[in-house]
Amino acid sequence: MGTSRLHGSYSTKCSLEDVLAPNAICYNSLIEFHAKKGDFDSMNEILSFMEERGVETNIGTYTIPIDSYLDFREINKAEKAFEEMSTGGLKGDIYLYIAMINANCRVGNIKRAFALFDECVELGLSLLNLVVYYCLIPAEFLF
Repeated sequence: MGTSRLHGSYSTKCSLEDVLAPNAICYNSLIEFHAKKGDFDSMNEILSFMEERGVETNIGTYTIPIDSYLDFREINKAEKAFEEMSTGGLKGDIYLYIAMINANCRVGNIKRAFALFDECVELGLSLLNLVVYYCLIPAEFLF
């Protein structure tokens, strides 16, 4: 499906809003489409549109942009989205925390990585995942 066709579908979706009220899953699909391309402006535009329409966000609404920001090495943007998610009352799952811990370790933000680790403990998330330790232990010695 070409980009123009997808945008046409997006416009059609908006015009059918009275008939079919889009939910978080619909918006998350559009967010993911733009996020995977690194088109963060369009992604954020859809997020804003979603919020304006009063569509309730879910963990996926934040995980998609955070993962994409991390893929494109935009850790500050990922941190901002992570903070917005927490402020909005949503809590990340262990996989999101692992991604954030790993990204912070890669750029030398060891204090932040350990702070995220501590948040996992406070939230009662299972930390029996060796990936977390694999990220933190070498980072402690490297930086």
